[in-house]
Amino acid sequence: MATEYTQAELDEFRSLVEDGESRSQLARIRSRLDMPRFIKRVGKDKCDAMFEAMKREITTKGNCDE
Repeated sequence: MATEYTQAELDEFRSLVEDGESRSQLARIRSRLDMPRFIKRVGKDKCDAMFEAMKREITTKGNCDE
């Protein structure tokens, strides 16, 4: 059975992941502080599923260099 998550959870997760790679040091720091709290709140299984979904989006869009 696949782990289900809401669009809001995916959007928040995507934002944290993207901010973790930001040019802004403050955004990277915030992301690294917020990510553990997010994982604790929604669960590691959901986060793993969302990460896999994001990877699929990248490979299907062919925009690996963005």
